[in-house]
Amino acid sequence: MTHPFATPGEVRNGPIIKERDRVRTRELAAIFTAALLFVGGLLVYVRQHLEVIRIGYRIEEVRYRRAQLLERQRHLVLERAYLRNPKRISAIARERLGLVEPPPEHWILLPQPQESAHGP
Repeated sequence: MTHPFATPGEVRNGPIIKERDRVRTRELAAIFTAALLFVGGLLVYVRQHLEVIRIGYRIEEVRYRRAQLLERQRHLVLERAYLRNPKRISAIARERLGLVEPPPEHWILLPQPQESAHGP
């Protein structure tokens, strides 16, 4: 009994040379190019989005630092006003330094400066 798929004669299993399907190659190249452009665009979008987030955090840091500096400025203005208070300076001069106010006969009054047309 012979097998129904038996081949008559000798079977040569030599290398099979397959032709390239040019249409399929062009389709694959087009799909690859489209995928590459899509992924490239997606990467650009993600990078820009991350940059926007980073800049947002930086803006918040700068706003916080600005608020700190404004508070520090307000504190320094108040401190300067306190330190320049004439009553405080007079008290320190009398109590710590032992200074006294000179009698009126030791006062030297200076004439008022004349204002010029060009400014002070």
